[in-house]
Amino acid sequence: MMTEEPHVKIHNLKRRTAREMANLTRFSTLLDTFEDSTSLDDFEQYRGRLQETLDRLISLDDAIKALLSDDEYEEDIKACE
Repeated sequence: MMTEEPHVKIHNLKRRTAREMANLTRFSTLLDTFEDSTSLDDFEQYRGRLQETLDRLISLDDAIKALLSDDEYEEDIKACE
């Protein structure tokens, strides 16, 4: 089996990050719409899913950082700002 080039790995990780960011937005939007009448179980379910998504995003970010040199990472951060 061929190993992926680092730029391909980074591209794939960034695609997964975009998908997780969409999930993060979706779950946080759902939490914002909850009212006092919303059951605690529903709230906890979506809060848990939001935390899982955040954990995956942190993991993906760490994987991207590991593939980039410090200079590349700093350039990437500056481009995002």
